[in-house]
Amino acid sequence: MEDIEYRRPDRRLWLATGAFCSLFTVLGQLAAWGHPDWPPLRAVILSVLFAACTIYPALISFDLALTRTVLEAGGLRIQRPLQRRFHPWTDIVAITVVGSEHYEVQLELTDNSLLRLPAPLASGASMDPQFRHSVSEMRRRRQAATTDTRR
Repeated sequence: MEDIEYRRPDRRLWLATGAFCSLFTVLGQLAAWGHPDWPPLRAVILSVLFAACTIYPALISFDLALTRTVLEAGGLRIQRPLQRRFHPWTDIVAITVVGSEHYEVQLELTDNSLLRLPAPLASGASMDPQFRHSVSEMRRRRQAATTDTRR
């Protein structure tokens, strides 16, 4: 069975947002340290405050842009820039769609925990056909894997 990879449809927007926040961080550092008449403590405080306000949004933006969901023969893999999690099909009890304006796929696991997938996603008044196909493919693979293990 071939692996299928899902990424956020708005990943380019999140990459641009992360790049903008990173650039803003650099410019803020240059501004904080570019005034030779400021006392060093003032430059340090402004530098730390500015970095705290811009680095976190940049990291979140890059995480959203680079995260993906991969359907494999043995299960579902969620890949983030610094973390990979694998859930075998046998550990997934149900695959549901949640949301009203923005639709996400939610997994119910055997330990009764709920997990929302980073992709596929759909937004708008109705789910698009590609999103529906993605969800049905996940359900089909889960069903096939659980049927194979029962035999």
